[in-house]
Amino acid sequence: MKTMFKKAVPALLAAVALIVPSSAIAHGSVWTTSVKTATAADGGGIVVTTSKTSYLASNHGYVIAYTEANGLSDHGMINYKALPGSYRNQASFTLDRLLSEGDTGVQTHATCQGSSGDAAKLWIPANIAAWQSQTPSTPAGSEPFWNYIPWQNTGAGLGDGAEVATWVAEVKELTGVDLAAASDLSAACAGIGGTYKAADTVASTTASLTSGYSADISKPLNDQISSLTADKATLTGQLSGLQADLAAANSAKSAALSAKATAESAASTAVATKNAALADVARLSRTLSASTAGATLAGSVAASTGAPVSVSGPGGLAVTINLVISQAKATALHLSSTTIGTATATIGAGGTVSKTVALSSAAKTKVKKLSANLGVTIQVSGSDRAAAKGWTFTK
Repeated sequence: MKTMFKKAVPALLAAVALIVPSSAIAHGSVWTTSVKTATAADGGGIVVTTSKTSYLASNHGYVIAYTEANGLSDHGMINYKALPGSYRNQASFTLDRLLSEGDTGVQTHATCQGSSGDAAKLWIPANIAAWQSQTPSTPAGSEPFWNYIPWQNTGAGLGDGAEVATWVAEVKELTGVDLAAASDLSAACAGIGGTYKAADTVASTTASLTSGYSADISKPLNDQISSLTADKATLTGQLSGLQADLAAANSAKSAALSAKATAESAASTAVATKNAALADVARLSRTLSASTAGATLAGSVAASTGAPVSVSGPGGLAVTINLVISQAKATALHLSSTTIGTATATIGAGGTVSKTVALSSAAKTKVKKLSANLGVTIQVSGSDRAAAKGWTFTK
């Protein structure tokens, strides 16, 4: 089944390139530059320089700088900055073109070089693409990020850790070598007719590239750690003193031990009393308030099913909820009382209670068929506090 998949990879990649927009999948990027290094002065006292190629590789948000070190100038990480999506999505753009035109000289993994025997199987384009079309972090048939099959059993730190098992399985199928169990990767490569090449040298990791930013983020935490370390030293000294006192107390007479037990019992009682008082203060300090699900309520609904009101305040407080209208409105509606509904409730331990306030019989008849909106005040009162909130019954 897997062999058939490999043979179909070039056509599959071309088809996927036409169907899936390039922006839908994150692609790796490589920036290449030449840096100069000063060498010792020559016989005339003139300092000279040598040039060395450096790379900045980016993949899935990870960035690592490399220095050319393994002597390989091609078959490296694919640079999708050189392959715009509209260019790759052409029907004529094949896998071979993608690997050759996007190729770079940075190898972020070790490789096994070879043109004969099992080593040669590692350099067939379809095989190179196959393991990258099955990785956990990319959809099946997606475009390859590397123009090689890695010859190592760990990731390179470019967000490729989840892919290790996939390329290890690919290498084992193609060559019979189990990279996960190989103790000498160089010898294992030579055993299939290849030459082992280490990855290019890491010059700077993501951590070092962002060290300044990381320092800014970590400074407050480091300051807290320093403060807590100092507090720990103080508490350690206090603990030593307490341990000495305890040793002295243990050697004291039974009368002293009894007095200590009595004092501890008194202290425990005091703490419990204090905690109870604090809890009661927290409960009593809650503000009494009323709220509704909306700023208005249809008069017909209020008359038929009642007016739902939520009350917040101290847990355990018994409250009275009154729905009150102005005297002018009561007179206009031919009602003898300005209170058109009342209910009682007890606020729960969580600090809230919901209550549907039923309208009085006289008020129900008038509110059910309002000819104009009716302003209502929700008045909530408890033993030591009160609150009010405006509401509107609509016609």
